[in-house]
Amino acid sequence: MNTTMDLRTLRPFAGCTRREMRRIESLATRTTLHAGHVICKQGAVGDECVVLCGGSAVVERDGAIVATAARGEVIGEIALLDETPRNRTATVLALTDCDVMVFSRQEFRRLCDELPGAAAMIQLTGIRRLAQLVHHDDVVTQPVGV
Repeated sequence: MNTTMDLRTLRPFAGCTRREMRRIESLATRTTLHAGHVICKQGAVGDECVVLCGGSAVVERDGAIVATAARGEVIGEIALLDETPRNRTATVLALTDCDVMVFSRQEFRRLCDELPGAAAMIQLTGIRRLAQLVHHDDVVTQPVGV
């Protein structure tokens, strides 16, 4: 698995000090998810988010592939943006073995409280994805000629 210095090259943790990285590592659970593992399922209530430290995954929405995720991507953060449990907006499936950091809802809250810079990067990712979903839904549901 990656070292603390390697993790600082991941977008959510860019600019973190060594001390901050040690705290992030203490909050998260590091594990390997094998190819084919369902990281999250669309419609299920989300209670954790995952940072891909290595490997790749495919993102599906309503059965269609909409994106791929690679090293440094955050998965499942939308469900943790506020205190209200949220349903997953997409299904994410590991394409390869993935080295990941998993943050429970409680660990994510601690991350937000203790390391606002890292938390802001993750939250910004979620906000951008929500904006894309809203834009996509507006385009799909917008009447022709409007």
